Amino acid sequence: MNIKLTLAFNGLSFYGWQKQSNKKGVQDYLELAIQNIYKEKVKVVGCSRTDRNVSAINYILNFKPPFFIEENKIPKALNHYLPEEIIVKLAEYVHEEFHSRYDAKSKVYIYRIGIKKSIFDSFYHYENDKLNIIKMKDVIKVFKGKHNFKAFSIFNDKNSNCEIFYANIYQVGNFFYFIIKGDRFLHKMVRFIVGAVLEVGRGILQKEDLENNLLQMQRIHQIKPVIGNGLFLSRVIY
Repeated sequence: MNIKLTLAFNGLSFYGWQKQSNKKGVQDYLELAIQNIYKEKVKVVGCSRTDRNVSAINYILNFKPPFFIEENKIPKALNHYLPEEIIVKLAEYVHEEFHSRYDAKSKVYIYRIGIKKSIFDSFYHYENDKLNIIKMKDVIKVFKGKHNFKAFSIFNDKNSNCEIFYANIYQVGNFFYFIIKGDRFLHKMVRFIVGAVLEVGRGILQKEDLENNLLQMQRIHQIKPVIGNGLFLSRVIY
């Protein structure tokens, strides 16, 4: 048996998805909840690592249960043992070979920025609302297609090639939403892309600067990643 779970979590309360020495990763809480139900330790496989403070709307994981429980009863049982910042939305029995990480074809990330500070929203706010949205919407297209994203990540592996299928920005009220879909993402890659696009929106960098960083595969300009608070893993496509 193999169970696929879809869950949402508020990353501001955790140190990322993966297990932590301080037991404050989302995986720590989930494996403990599963152990409370099945009365033995069960290892779960997540679709992706996430940084501290990064949230998820539809995070996918799978695990091999020691015995059968009706899938419609699993979310309620797990949610009973989970903190309110983690919600299991759906449980499904899938084929034995399904792997939440290796079978993923693409992922969609959303980065949300509030351009006017609000005491009712603890996610990331950009203190200066004088951003050129036209330039930003144009420059984010630079990242579409297959590129080496070494300049836009903190990554030590040999393979830093990724393909971005979709990249755009929408303004809804006092919020900017950066939406990026790709086959894979490097460490802090989305946050570096958003940070670079914001620098163009501020008039600090130009479109050609971002293109040069991509081509030369190194950060030749001062580009910093935005903080994790505004980042959401929105969807995983299989």
